[in-house]
Amino acid sequence: VVQPGSRLLDIGTGPTVYQLISASRFCTEIVCAEYAEANRAEVLKWIKGEPDAYDWNSSFQYVAGLEGDSSSWEARKLHLRDAIKAVIPCDVTKPDPLTPYEYEQFDVITSMKCLEVACPTRESYSAAVRSITRLLKPGGTLVMISVISESFHTIGGHKFFTLTVDESFIEEVLKAAGFNAIDIKTFPAPSLNQDSSIWDNNVSDFGGMAVVHARKL
Repeated sequence: VVQPGSRLLDIGTGPTVYQLISASRFCTEIVCAEYAEANRAEVLKWIKGEPDAYDWNSSFQYVAGLEGDSSSWEARKLHLRDAIKAVIPCDVTKPDPLTPYEYEQFDVITSMKCLEVACPTRESYSAAVRSITRLLKPGGTLVMISVISESFHTIGGHKFFTLTVDESFIEEVLKAAGFNAIDIKTFPAPSLNQDSSIWDNNVSDFGGMAVVHARKL
């Protein structure tokens, strides 16, 4: 359970903030850690309210509606902007992913489709999880969203590698890194027969998504 006033580290933020909307209700300090400078710049544009920043209004409206107060979405934008205290470089392939920045251990760490893209092997994936774990307080919460059974994805016509992982591997790695109360929910990818407008196998060969929740011992 995430307590009000918690501190959160988001690993592999990308150029997006929608994944942090709900967290900002409970976390008064959010640190966004992202490898790509261009992605960090996009997040900073949004925080500063620059005119060419991406418009996340529809995401705030959607999340506020899910949480039962659709009228609060504009206030939630201000709340999240205030909660994000830093946007810093991060490299999960390093023993200390946040170097040269130093922080006290966090109450919550979140990560969305980061490790399987950044890590070329299962061994490096396991090492990255161990490195991230050191940034989390004992008893702290880890929340990850991972793509499972994917070997590639395509963006803008460019094909990118993805490390193929599955539910059992993720659970094994988390146990070895010192987590318990591991809960993994998987959601299969839609079949091409169900809705070919969503994706096709030239864009990605992913098998589904895994939503992971675990507690550090």
